[in-house]
Amino acid sequence: MQDYMENFEKMKRLMLGFSAFQTLVAGEKLKLFQLLSDYPGIDRKKVAENLKLSEHAARIMLLATCTYGLTERKDGKYFNTSMADQFLTEKSIFPIANFTKYNDVVQYKAFQYLAESLKADTNVGLQTIPGEGNSLYKRLAQSPELERIFQDAMAPKDRNSRSFYFDAKEFGDVKHLLDVGGGPGLIASLLKKENPQIKITIFDLPTVCERAQATFKEEGFSADLDVHPGDFFTDPFPSGVDAIQFSHLLEIFSEDKIVFLMKKAYDALPKGGKLIVYGMGCDDEESGHNADMAAWGSLYFFLLASGEGMMYPCADYRRWMKEAGFSSVIERRNEFENIFVMATK
Repeated sequence: MQDYMENFEKMKRLMLGFSAFQTLVAGEKLKLFQLLSDYPGIDRKKVAENLKLSEHAARIMLLATCTYGLTERKDGKYFNTSMADQFLTEKSIFPIANFTKYNDVVQYKAFQYLAESLKADTNVGLQTIPGEGNSLYKRLAQSPELERIFQDAMAPKDRNSRSFYFDAKEFGDVKHLLDVGGGPGLIASLLKKENPQIKITIFDLPTVCERAQATFKEEGFSADLDVHPGDFFTDPFPSGVDAIQFSHLLEIFSEDKIVFLMKKAYDALPKGGKLIVYGMGCDDEESGHNADMAAWGSLYFFLLASGEGMMYPCADYRRWMKEAGFSSVIERRNEFENIFVMATK
């Protein structure tokens, strides 16, 4: 009976997960968590007044947020839980509001097509995003508002990887890094702050490079960081670099495309040059241990973003790097499911 009840609780959390997520979304939209951060210990009537809700609506909302561990009730007064304070307010060390919005606006409907995507072996969920093109990224480029939501959502996670990646000792002797698919330049800017000796060039599509230049200007790095507009699949990699990085990029693609890009990197690097892969990945055994983000990301790439790819384990990157001609592979994976894999030519 105990085993049944434990499994029932687990199944209940899965079955009602949509309710918990939409409670989180509603709490952020209504600014409930910021209210309780500013005025901890207010009663339900005050919550209703501040959020401009009926008292009955506030009662339902607070029951849900208390149930899902977002708020707590003590003697009729309401407070944020430590989890809400850490992630859902202006003082949060790791604010997730932008990522939650992206999940709600872009991903939520698409995930309803998981079974269809698996059956069709492609990203059927992409039909929920307006526009043309066979990938999410092509369609986002046609919708400035959705693209902004995407970029805002992707930004925070890397600001919290400093000890794992940005101040990694492996960057100590790098002089010129080519950041392939470097996006709007946030990672390059943070990497430059921790490693002032590095010159970084972003190699990405022209419109993306324009956004990267705006980021560099905003961060005060216009003179130190550069861009190279182009298509990294069809155009040659720029020469004159001693390290090439794929950051949050390769997980989008299939194995053959990844090996193709790694071989291009090998050809562009001098002897002793470094190939660096930074992103997220599952454990080598693919057992699901410490892999919540890897499981989500793999589904996301497959059913929506690209119709291929996944949060690959380090073992795959090791094999592909060696297939491309590299040697001396080092790797690490942390508790946040970040991976860092580096090989030398």
